[in-house]
Amino acid sequence: MPPAFEITFPGKGDEHPDRPPDDLAFIIRQQPHPTFTRDGNDLTTTVRLPLLTALSGGAVSVPTLDGRRVPLALGEGVVTPGSERVVRGEGMPISKGPLAGQKGDLRIKFEVVFPASLTPAQKERVRAALAGAQ
Repeated sequence: MPPAFEITFPGKGDEHPDRPPDDLAFIIRQQPHPTFTRDGNDLTTTVRLPLLTALSGGAVSVPTLDGRRVPLALGEGVVTPGSERVVRGEGMPISKGPLAGQKGDLRIKFEVVFPASLTPAQKERVRAALAGAQ
């Protein structure tokens, strides 16, 4: 069951003769989202990354909560499975406190997609290409 919290408004519920009004209580449950998980004001999503892109760099398009897609440059380094990048200001909107009007961060975790099979020639080329990387 999703986490729940309660907001209570004392004395704002049903009124009855000869006794004080009841409290009005709202129970709020956070429903799971198909793309994002929430941690405070931050959101986390997983992006599937082809092995070639993970090894050689490039850019990916990352979904945001409001439906936009933002480009994320991966740079020249290798992206390993489970590694994470952060896009500042693309998380949950903050409505209260000193940060009101700002947004949390969007954390992107990478799932590297490996090929299902390789031909013997492809395997040999991969071995040759990675031999110097060890």
